[in-house]
Amino acid sequence: MVLESSLTFTVLRWSRWSARAGSGGLCRQCGPEGLQERQLEAPDLRHIPPLKRRRLSPLARAVFHTLNYCDPDAELPLVFSSAMGEINRTHGLLHQLAVAGDISPAAFSLSVHNAIAGLWSVQRNNTRPMQALAPRARSPVPALLEAIGQLHEGCDSVALVFAEEDYPDFYAPWLESPAGPSALALCLGSGERDAVARLRLQFAGGDSAPDSGGNAGALDRLLAGEPAVRIDEGGCSWMLEHVA
Repeated sequence: MVLESSLTFTVLRWSRWSARAGSGGLCRQCGPEGLQERQLEAPDLRHIPPLKRRRLSPLARAVFHTLNYCDPDAELPLVFSSAMGEINRTHGLLHQLAVAGDISPAAFSLSVHNAIAGLWSVQRNNTRPMQALAPRARSPVPALLEAIGQLHEGCDSVALVFAEEDYPDFYAPWLESPAGPSALALCLGSGERDAVARLRLQFAGGDSAPDSGGNAGALDRLLAGEPAVRIDEGGCSWMLEHVA
């Protein structure tokens, strides 16, 4: 017997940074003021003191740019989701370890999977709970379930961010690389007031093959206007859809 479940939630605002070929990127944001789109030479980090910006990798800069729109006061709990995280830092450290036999503790601390969430916490003085997840097949579902769970536990709003960067060439035979550092941040709520989207997450069975490519852009397509998207994790599938 297959048990079906359905969870409904509200997107209060969202922000997307997509790297552009060459330099800069495309920034798309949607909130009470409507959808806005602009080309930028770099993520907007004016809210971060210059000396602190130096520690931020290209991926962290994309995350901070999007989170600053979705959580400008840095007071919300955060769910960070990334399949590979700071993979370029990690790969560089592994190469250094193989060649030299030791690595910098400071460099290691910035390569771990919760490093970006930790930097956000420290640099924005946010003491709320934070989780860092590594989902299978680049699925957005684990982070959504965690955020929705926090809403059901009584949080008024929860910030979550999905982030990936381009993988080192070493992984090309096995993994399809994203096109440069990118991040999608959302502010979720449980009510309907001030919503830019009202969405439903529905369990859809358990016999599919994992689809990393389709899953990676599922939320983007939904926020762009598709009525529903399917997420296949391998052994478990979900439907994300707009609620009328």
